[in-house]
Amino acid sequence: MNIMSHILSNLWFAVIPLGLLNVVFLYLRARKHLSHDPQLKRSARKAVLYLAITMGVTASTVGVIQIFGDFNNPFFIYSSNLSDPYVLAGKIVMYLFWVCVLAWAWFTDGLISYAKLLFLSVSKFQHQFLKLAATAVCAGGILVLTFYNGSAIAVVINNHNEQSVEWVKVSFEGGESRLESIESLSRVMTSIKPSKAGEVEVIYKLSDKKNPYKATMPFELSDLPMGYFEVVVTQDGKISVRDHLIFK
Repeated sequence: MNIMSHILSNLWFAVIPLGLLNVVFLYLRARKHLSHDPQLKRSARKAVLYLAITMGVTASTVGVIQIFGDFNNPFFIYSSNLSDPYVLAGKIVMYLFWVCVLAWAWFTDGLISYAKLLFLSVSKFQHQFLKLAATAVCAGGILVLTFYNGSAIAVVINNHNEQSVEWVKVSFEGGESRLESIESLSRVMTSIKPSKAGEVEVIYKLSDKKNPYKATMPFELSDLPMGYFEVVVTQDGKISVRDHLIFK
């Protein structure tokens, strides 16, 4: 596993120390700026601890689900493969997180107490604006979680052969993507939506050949977090593969 894959495999656990640093920073700010208001200082500490615990529990739970689900990409929660129980469990945890943040913003004094740590004074108008802003953030998180497919990996196919490709199929653990009739000297793109790390096979048939060819990619999907790969059908009918990492 390369360094970037290792980082992405453990990214959720990195949220926990960041949350603790946030608690320390805001605690020191509360002690300095709210010493004149003991009640507000207690409320602010409570609000900060609530957020820290919620984020810590959420991040560690999703991180554990990622490990048990054998996902190398931390964005597995955005997969559309709801038949995988680990993907479904990760989504449920994140839905609960957004609902808890929304309830915290609207039905407790946590948001205004937290805001006073940052701005020292918060008017009623500002409080309402913050509640609406928190609602927008939570709604955005829920919508992205529901409709965005972050596990998709793009596959670019370039046909440099003088013959057309009758069909090409990209197979991976959990599914496949097939394209028909790629003309000579043309380029097409598709995407695959793997639920697991594993080998990728490309099976293709040239129009002037009787049998299809099969090639196994020289890398696994775990090597392509947030990236894509390019398949080139060369002039002699063979293929070459180039992988492209967004994080490199």
